[in-house]
Amino acid sequence: MSNKKDSLQHKEIKKKVAKFIENKGFDVCIDDDEHCLVSKVKNPGDIGDGEDKYPDVEGSYNGRIFKRGEAKLEEDLATKHSITQYKLFARQSDLVIGVPKGCREKIERILEENLTPDERKSVKTILEF
Repeated sequence: MSNKKDSLQHKEIKKKVAKFIENKGFDVCIDDDEHCLVSKVKNPGDIGDGEDKYPDVEGSYNGRIFKRGEAKLEEDLATKHSITQYKLFARQSDLVIGVPKGCREKIERILEENLTPDERKSVKTILEF
């Protein structure tokens, strides 16, 4: 769950990631939505910063989470917090990452440098907005 105010750009990317997942046929829950709560993803303590994380978006079908979505701004792409999110979410579901236009190569490089091959296989889509 967000404990800080989202910037307008982050909110817009998050909405677009949610729409993308919804268009794939999943029920969508967006962090900070008053109608649902995204699930906390437990960190065993040895991944990245060691903290549990909440995704920006979850896509479920029949109550089972299949996709998690993250909206990232350029300045957040390579933070320890973000890398921990990528790793945790990719280990449990398909991951969709939304980034600002012009950031695709940067996020691809960050994922290549920080995720295992199996984790990278779970990053199904990188969207630029």
